[in-house]
Amino acid sequence: MSHFLPLLILLLLASISDITTRTIPNTLIVLGMILAVFNILWGGTMSMLDMLKILVVVGWVGFLLFKIGWLGAGDIKLIMMIEMFLPLHDFLLAMLYTMVLGGVVSLGYKYVKSDHGVPYALAITLGVLCQRLLMDQGVFPG
Repeated sequence: MSHFLPLLILLLLASISDITTRTIPNTLIVLGMILAVFNILWGGTMSMLDMLKILVVVGWVGFLLFKIGWLGAGDIKLIMMIEMFLPLHDFLLAMLYTMVLGGVVSLGYKYVKSDHGVPYALAITLGVLCQRLLMDQGVFPG
């Protein structure tokens, strides 16, 4: 859990910012990426090379999703930061939960506020949190 705490704090801050200002600060993303590198250097769950390989793929997929208008640039950068913290298996599960919870958040947000899009950082945060809670409960081994 100690390796997860910095990520959780960053995700909560990103969600609050996205809900209130509809932006995710780049300084938050850069801070998270720096912390993720330190996490890897001091006993992380994957190698730096593995993290970089996955980061490139996530970046390209994210770029395509941004270009077709499915996700905002801040959301993509937030997802890239998350990838740097989580091993591939955990990351993929977190993204699966993010997609499912994204639909729930979208429906709820449209019901409450129908003006401007959905602060997707909230769905991303909930997806990562759900993955972690299920892993901690032994539903999906880490």
